[in-house]
Amino acid sequence: MDDKQYWEGLLDDFLQFRRDDGKADGTVEDDKAIVGQWIRYALEQSVEPDERNDELLRQWVTVEMDLATRAQDSYRSHVGQWWKWWWEVEPPPGDPPEQLAEWVADFRSDGYSRERDNAQLLARERFERVLRKLPTMPWADRQQLKELWRKNRNADYGGPGQIVQLNSLIDGANEAEWEALRNQITALCFGGVSLAERLQKAVDEIRGLGWTTATRLAAISDPERVIPNYSLHTNGAWAGKLDNLQMLMDERLLEADTRRRAQRVLRDHPQSKPSGRAVVEANDLLLEILRPHFTDGDVVDTWGMRTFLDWLSRFVADHDEPAEPTAADENDDA
Repeated sequence: MDDKQYWEGLLDDFLQFRRDDGKADGTVEDDKAIVGQWIRYALEQSVEPDERNDELLRQWVTVEMDLATRAQDSYRSHVGQWWKWWWEVEPPPGDPPEQLAEWVADFRSDGYSRERDNAQLLARERFERVLRKLPTMPWADRQQLKELWRKNRNADYGGPGQIVQLNSLIDGANEAEWEALRNQITALCFGGVSLAERLQKAVDEIRGLGWTTATRLAAISDPERVIPNYSLHTNGAWAGKLDNLQMLMDERLLEADTRRRAQRVLRDHPQSKPSGRAVVEANDLLLEILRPHFTDGDVVDTWGMRTFLDWLSRFVADHDEPAEPTAADENDDA
């Protein structure tokens, strides 16, 4: 869905709301014309049409439209109703943070604790030690890298399993190729640029490395920043990060401002266009939402966040027939 389709759909929702609210047909037609023009103008100015911007609205009606005073007031009124609807429509029942806290309490009473999953956390520490050694790891020891994604029935920190193309790259690498690969992965895990840039560069440049494994490596190396849910959309047993956001919205567990931000993340990152920015924006919003419930002192329990999101999804989503993953989501297994 592109921006035009997204905002057209929301405008239709607004117009239906106005009809349901008893507004006359003429008023709704004026809403359609005026708010539609405002949406197009705001997008041309690289401004979100839903965000209240009185100064831009003033410029639009006085300078751009050059309207008479009465018409200016009418335009301001219609756009004002749009803004009001956008931020007030369908407020979640009850208290979303409180309801989310109740779900987390149920999750913990169902048996979750860091102590229970300590083997998973120890596995992550073991994998991080491999990554820390990677900058100087000799060619003869390169097979150690495969341990970072190999499944282990005891504990593997959610390992995705064998990745044929990446394994073949490691097996067939000469010493110069191995040095280049280890430098690329080191840059992904410990580089100085933004995480979104590191993820994008790694997936673009390393043959056989897809979003799942790139995100996993980032989660291993920075466990309090990256939730160890490695896909964007449902892919096997675990729901992806964008699907998690959609679930929290559908279950009305987000406050209005957070819900709008989640809508934007979902709008900006359709399933057909995975990217480093999509991974980071989805991850960071989930982290913000769940951090108050999964922080103990200075420790942020991202493994608990992942486990909770999966646990919650079993109540609200049918995973018997998960959506088909995109080719981009699946390219870790190429």
